Amino acid sequence: MYYIYLILNIYVLLSIITLILYLPRLNGFRYGLKKFPHKDANEKRHIAILVPARNESSVIGDLLTSIKAQDYDKSCFDVFVIVKEENDPTIEIVKKFGLDVTVIPTQHCKGDALDGFFKTHSEQQLAVYDAFVIVDADGVLSPSYLSELNNALDNQADIFVTRKVAKNFLGDKKSRSVFSNCSALTYPLVDDLGNAYRTKKGMPLNICGQGLMIRRNVIEDIGGWPYRTMTEDYELKLDSMLRGYKSMYYPYAMIYTEEAISHHETFARRVRWLIGYKQCDKKYKDTIKKQVKNKKHINRGEVEYFFGLLPYFLFMIATFLTAAVGIALTIYYHINDNAMWKASLMILTVMPLLVLYGLLHLCSWFALLISYDEFSAISKKELVAVALFNPFYMLEYVCVYLASLKKIHSKEAVVWKQTERITNKRRNKIEVVEGVHNTLELNRKFHTETISYGNKWIMPDENYRYREAWYDKIITGFWRSVLALFGPILIKIAFRARVVGKENLKAVRKSGAITVCNHFHYLDTLFVRQAIGHYKSYHTMAPFNNKSGAGGHIIRHGGMMPFSANLTAMRNLDAEINRQLARGKRVNFYPEHAMWWNYQKPRPMKDGAFHYAVKFKVPVVPIFCTFKKTKRGGIRKLYIHILPAVYADEALPRKEQIIAMKATAESEWKTCYEQAYGKKLEYLSSDLKNVV
Repeated sequence: MYYIYLILNIYVLLSIITLILYLPRLNGFRYGLKKFPHKDANEKRHIAILVPARNESSVIGDLLTSIKAQDYDKSCFDVFVIVKEENDPTIEIVKKFGLDVTVIPTQHCKGDALDGFFKTHSEQQLAVYDAFVIVDADGVLSPSYLSELNNALDNQADIFVTRKVAKNFLGDKKSRSVFSNCSALTYPLVDDLGNAYRTKKGMPLNICGQGLMIRRNVIEDIGGWPYRTMTEDYELKLDSMLRGYKSMYYPYAMIYTEEAISHHETFARRVRWLIGYKQCDKKYKDTIKKQVKNKKHINRGEVEYFFGLLPYFLFMIATFLTAAVGIALTIYYHINDNAMWKASLMILTVMPLLVLYGLLHLCSWFALLISYDEFSAISKKELVAVALFNPFYMLEYVCVYLASLKKIHSKEAVVWKQTERITNKRRNKIEVVEGVHNTLELNRKFHTETISYGNKWIMPDENYRYREAWYDKIITGFWRSVLALFGPILIKIAFRARVVGKENLKAVRKSGAITVCNHFHYLDTLFVRQAIGHYKSYHTMAPFNNKSGAGGHIIRHGGMMPFSANLTAMRNLDAEINRQLARGKRVNFYPEHAMWWNYQKPRPMKDGAFHYAVKFKVPVVPIFCTFKKTKRGGIRKLYIHILPAVYADEALPRKEQIIAMKATAESEWKTCYEQAYGKKLEYLSSDLKNVV
């Protein structure tokens, strides 16, 4: 216990230091509960709305409609839509609303578009306006938005940040996902739990470019819009620290902004943000340091800029290092038959991770409480899902940070990219995928790959270690523990997953077994783990899953056994499969060979899994996953069915044993499918028209 308590005490000490460092920030949370002072302006200012809208014809209509519905005096504001090309279909839509379009053909990013607008208008033309509001084309303004901005101008500030609410909340469930809802929760976390405090203390705000208002004198002072990084809003913040501009959060002006539905897009968006932050830090950090040195004083804003993330980093490092050491000790104690392995696992691994998750969970609920009026638009189930999943969304910033560093240090060009919009694009993608599946099904090409796996993978050769060395076992123990801890939570929240038929594992509890599962999702290996055990499962996979980089590292140490075109490697694989089966482990195969995304029907099996079952004299446990599809083609209510074990009839010749076992397993899959979906299994036939 000595080492366990020593490490625990170090963790507690670092946690206390983190808490002390974080107290000022924690104290700032209370400003999110206070009501902001509201002013009714006597004067009506002239405001210009600037809308960078390159190729935004699919979404700009909602924004322009909301602008027309403003309760502010129509003679006191103008709208300028900025596009790149004269043949942009956005122009037609804008003209129907009777609004102005500015074409800036040299633009490559949002900063170019804004600067181009200011450069193409004379000082006399710009002098008409008291302030400029920057609105993205996917936004929607609340009816009183401009009236409240006019009220905001009664305050002594140069830059104004407004309240942002997810536009997705205005639609039905198909316009939302747990990722878009977690992304929407970022706004109250940043604004109500951060910018409200900064406003009160006169500190520079964390600025978001959507719904940003800037006084004309600032535009004149900086000479248009000189910011060109990926995060021009963050660049404005750092520049304002040097120039002394005062920023203010004004929550009464509300704008609805679109949040990406897919995980891929939310991840890519955050990577772009962190790349932009790195660009800005490189450009401004040294100058801000010199400013502090010259004035021989550091203010709160500068302290936050230099040290604001320190408590987060310190606590994260303390937590993950403690958990990692705990796993290492657990493995060490377990190997040496020391009963302390349970204490090590629970005290040093599970407890710190649960504390981290619990704190982020409480923070999520607090943010939901503060922004309840906005989040009340979604269902209670969605609210609970956000609170449960948001800690993982926040922790994913570790991966986002690593991905941004990789992009920065690679030769890949960092460029501005069009953000995916909520249009028919996703539905069209689903139709394309289903069309491909229908065509292959019609032609009975059930084993054809439909997904490109790229070329960043390594074919196992004769030197590939299927049998792990002692140091590999430590790493494997860590990743298996991580998957065992977080995997069930992830699939429960994301897919509402439920395992059915656990009693069918009793027959193979003390023996090794082959499992066969339908291959329909990128995470179906996680589904199999949930069914047969995280620490007992191994997974045969095609060689293109043996990827280079972090992803391949995790998959390999999670129990992957990749096939190979190398005969020596395949002999080593056979030996390792035999060894693990003899140890009572379960080796999973995907007998359909190819993954067909969210395809519900069982497909004919290949012989491989049954060949190994007969060769090593172990049963086959069929697993079949059924699920309901959302309107967006996603999965909801996933059921992981564990079916009765299939045994070889040793009275038959070996080849017939394989055929018989496969036929029985296919029959069990078919029965499960028909019972789950309430319909007979039928494949498309050649007399069916228009299947694509």
